[in-house]
Amino acid sequence: MKAGKVMLSLLLSAALCCGSMLATTVSAAEQTYGIDNLNNEKGDLVIAYLGGSITEGSGASVYTNRYATKLTNQYFQEKFPNKKVTEVNGGVGGTPSNLGLFRVDKDIASKNPDVVFVEFAVNDTGRDEKTVKQNMEGIVRQLSRLPKQPVVIFLYTAKADFAAVDKTIAYHQKIADYYGIASINLNSYVKGLVDDKTIIWWDKDVNGEKNKDLWYSGDGTHPNDKGYTLYTDYIMEQFDKDFGQYFKKLTTRELPISGYEYGAPRAVSH
Repeated sequence: MKAGKVMLSLLLSAALCCGSMLATTVSAAEQTYGIDNLNNEKGDLVIAYLGGSITEGSGASVYTNRYATKLTNQYFQEKFPNKKVTEVNGGVGGTPSNLGLFRVDKDIASKNPDVVFVEFAVNDTGRDEKTVKQNMEGIVRQLSRLPKQPVVIFLYTAKADFAAVDKTIAYHQKIADYYGIASINLNSYVKGLVDDKTIIWWDKDVNGEKNKDLWYSGDGTHPNDKGYTLYTDYIMEQFDKDFGQYFKKLTTRELPISGYEYGAPRAVSH
């Protein structure tokens, strides 16, 4: 890290320490794991979602129709009926992974999650590879050091410009592979259905308005109720095929693959 960056890092650290307590971390020997709580014994199970407007539920008629709430209720609560399952929704519209990086502590880590879904592929589209990889890795490394390390799963949601999202997905996937994180590619899934003419995701042509009731997205990015159901069903189908592929501990890595280590990034009140 260059001298200028070191000084900036020190200044930011001082400011952030004044604004909030740093997240607690523990040694590997003391650390527990969210995967161990994925059972049907009585207790609490916290499922967290960090992402943009799609995670927040934009496009759904009511928030309970968003993929996060449907997945919490239809998959986790039904699979573990003896648990009190809680959804933590850290979806904020228009935010890419750089802002997600600064929201991890307050919006996610503070809730002591057992599972964390990370969704930023659409909002990271068009941003440079170096920055995206650093930010996504910063999110993962914060989660990996928590006293209870959660299961982490990357979700790649769809956008009508499928190719553009694919490019960003490749950046995210490099981080996922390095830390042994499972991912679910909804962009690829939706594109396949569109190519096969199985569904109409979105028709920007004015003439397509007559088929609007058949659309799965109102604007090419945000699913409608049908689109969120499509997402939820596909995610659950993947989990049912191979639970162990998705729900597992992170691979420990001493050095970041992006070549940059965030200390303890925090969002503070202005």
